[in-house]
Amino acid sequence: MRVFNYRWLYICLVLFASPVYAVDYYWYMSALGSQKFSSPHDAANAFMAYSQSNSTTYTNYRLGSTRWQSDIRWQFCQLRDSVNGGSTNNNCWYDVYRAGDSCPPDHTFNNSDPSRPTCIPPIDPEPDLCADKGGSSFPFTKSNSSADNYVTVVNGYGIPNTEACYGGCAASTTDQKCTIKTSGAYRCSGTAYYTGSKCTTAPNVDFTDQQERPQPETTSEETPCQYVEGPDGVLRCDSEFTTQKEGQYCGEVNGVKTCVDSKPTKNGVNIKTEVKTETKPDGSSTTTKTDTATHTKCTGANQCTSTTTTTKTVIEKDANGKTNSIKGSCTGPACPDKNTNPDGDGDGFGDCITGDCAAEEGGSGEGWYESKDDTYASVLGDFRYRVAALPVVTGITSFLTFNPSGSCPGETINAWVFTIQLDQWCGNQIPWNFIAAIILGVAAIMSFRIAFL
Repeated sequence: MRVFNYRWLYICLVLFASPVYAVDYYWYMSALGSQKFSSPHDAANAFMAYSQSNSTTYTNYRLGSTRWQSDIRWQFCQLRDSVNGGSTNNNCWYDVYRAGDSCPPDHTFNNSDPSRPTCIPPIDPEPDLCADKGGSSFPFTKSNSSADNYVTVVNGYGIPNTEACYGGCAASTTDQKCTIKTSGAYRCSGTAYYTGSKCTTAPNVDFTDQQERPQPETTSEETPCQYVEGPDGVLRCDSEFTTQKEGQYCGEVNGVKTCVDSKPTKNGVNIKTEVKTETKPDGSSTTTKTDTATHTKCTGANQCTSTTTTTKTVIEKDANGKTNSIKGSCTGPACPDKNTNPDGDGDGFGDCITGDCAAEEGGSGEGWYESKDDTYASVLGDFRYRVAALPVVTGITSFLTFNPSGSCPGETINAWVFTIQLDQWCGNQIPWNFIAAIILGVAAIMSFRIAFL
């Protein structure tokens, strides 16, 4: 049996098998030999240049149109310009052929213009600037006159967003601090960190060169009564006193809160006053004073309540201007009463109408003292002036003053080498300065306790 020789099979495979290689598309003309071109139009231009450089016959010729014949064959025309009024010659028998089997990798074959079919190279994508910024930071600020899509109000607190946009890039704003008023107006600032992603729906923030974060402010506004007489002869005025303290929201730095969150508060009263005087034919008069006080209290953003108290005072005077009677009435929650809201200053309103003493707290003065505004000197000085104006102090100079007459009993005591005369009650000089000093000293101690203890 003859053994099959595998060497001949190997030789045949080597001779007849050829590797398959992809060849990029190119265009050529037989007249130009082995030259390759990227489009039929380029091949036609090359042929025109070749013809004109090798023969004067084609001096007045130029390239005409390029015609599509098939996917692998295009034809172009030469046009001869007229010379001395001669006719134009149009030669259209020059063929350009396509060879190869594909475009280079990542290229796209474009045949939208049959005269210039070509392989289009890939377009480099635009650089992702947001990705390049990932991890970097910038100082930011954000504010508005009311709550919005960045700061929302939850149970009276102003809660800010922790995601934002700046320049089309997303950023984390966890490291921030915000203050908010009872109206919802807010201001935030802090450090934002780019996440490396593009921004989608998060609210925009602003860049700032101020590194300081907002601190809650306490503001007080007071508008005194300025009477204006109307056409009807009635005097009218508006007076107002308002104290407001901003709340705050504290962000996190490395997972740790930077301060304590708090709600904004507001306490104020607006008083509308009308004074109407009617004079009778006999000269007597009746004056009616009406005060309508609207007390507003806020214990958080957008969490405010208002109550109204109306006080009416009627003063009757005779023709000589002497007051015959004063009558008053009050309706509303701030009317004076003995227990929780007395009328110590005698203005017809309860002492708590401009303070913060709720009935359930027994008329306490909580909220009247703010450490930022009051000091020991101011509290003591104010208390001293108020004490000095009391009748018990102003009447000291005449209290127990008497002018004795007749003889006054007196005794003399001899003690060793000393003689003591007991007749102090016989004089009219009482040490009021010493007594006043004692009263003011006690007042100073009490004011210190009220302000600081």
